Amino acid sequence: MPQDSDIHAAERLRVRLATWGRKPQDVGALVCDGSKLEQTGGVTGDQENESAGLGLGVNLPEVVEELTREFHRYEQALMSNRPDELAALFWADPRALRYGVAEILYGYDEIAQYRRDRARQGGAPPRTLVRTVITTFGRDFGTANTEYLRTGSGRVGRQSQTWVRMPEGWRIVSAHVSLLQEEDR
Repeated sequence: MPQDSDIHAAERLRVRLATWGRKPQDVGALVCDGSKLEQTGGVTGDQENESAGLGLGVNLPEVVEELTREFHRYEQALMSNRPDELAALFWADPRALRYGVAEILYGYDEIAQYRRDRARQGGAPPRTLVRTVITTFGRDFGTANTEYLRTGSGRVGRQSQTWVRMPEGWRIVSAHVSLLQEEDR
C-alpha cells in the first residue's frame, strides 16, 4: 500500500517530468513495474536498426528479453537482501565498479564486501520502480536504467547499469546509483 510520502513523491516526479517535457508515451522503452513488463510507444527494434544504420542489432527482442530477466533477477535479490546473488551478478574483476549513494567501490572484491556489510544492516531500503529502460546493442552489451521511489521517504532515485555477456552469463561491469536532489545547486 503506498504511503502518503510515496504518493507525494510520485506527484513531484510527474511534475518534474512534465517540466522537462517528458511523457512516458514519448519514449520507445521497456517499462518494468515489479514483475510486469510492457512495451510503450516508440520505434521497434527493427525500426531502430534500420534508422540507425549501425548494423549493431539495437534492441534485438530475444536479447532485450534476456537482459530484462537478469535485471529483474538483480532487483529481486536486492529487495530480498541476497548479497551473494547480488555480488555474483557483477563482473568478477578488479575493473568492475559501482558508484553508490554513499559509497565508491572499485573492483569485484569491494562490491562483494559492501553487499555483505549492507546485508548485515538490513539490506537496501525498499523501493518501487517507476520507469526502467533496457537497451541492448548486438547480442552481448546492454544498459539498464531505472528511476525509483524509496518507500517511506518518497525520495526519487536513479540506477544505471552497464551489462556485458561474459562466458558465465550476463554481468554488470559498471553501476551508478544516486538520489535526485530537489534543486540543482
